[in-house]
Amino acid sequence: MNITHPVIDRCAIDRILKAVEETKQGTKLAKRVDRDKLAKKLWDAEAHWMAYSAAHHASPKRVRKAQANQFRGIAKRATRLHDDITRTRRFRSVFDAPADFDAFVVSLKRIIDVAEGAAETYEYKAASGFRSPREWFVSNKLASIYEKCFGEPPGAGSREIHEAAPLMVHSPDLPSL
Repeated sequence: MNITHPVIDRCAIDRILKAVEETKQGTKLAKRVDRDKLAKKLWDAEAHWMAYSAAHHASPKRVRKAQANQFRGIAKRATRLHDDITRTRRFRSVFDAPADFDAFVVSLKRIIDVAEGAAETYEYKAASGFRSPREWFVSNKLASIYEKCFGEPPGAGSREIHEAAPLMVHSPDLPSL
């Protein structure tokens, strides 16, 4: 296993899988999960959590709009760079090894994803169903990660996941919510 992020370590993944195994279909689901994929998705979710929390505290509309525009600009420029270097391949010679170039492209994709997510986050409209950062994180990010990593939506065929969700959110191993 190649988990290197300090918050999402092997013990954290083990605790998540143990909680899933305690559900009705959990043993089957936990056995087929890709632990590295789960760790990476949780790591990405942490970046989204930070951006959403910051947006929640940047309450004046003009401040949120300015932040959203900055992140949109970052995403737009990074997307152009990504498209240019993957289409033309002219920058490959800058990297010592092909693996270095591939790692750069993966990092660039992550920057694009986080910048786009942050822009959307700062553009939230309180009147159209804004939720607290904790509610957003659980319903949007953690539910999506569960479905992508375990192959079915949380609570599919069982109420146990929904009942356990509040307990998992308050885990001391998650970033402070």
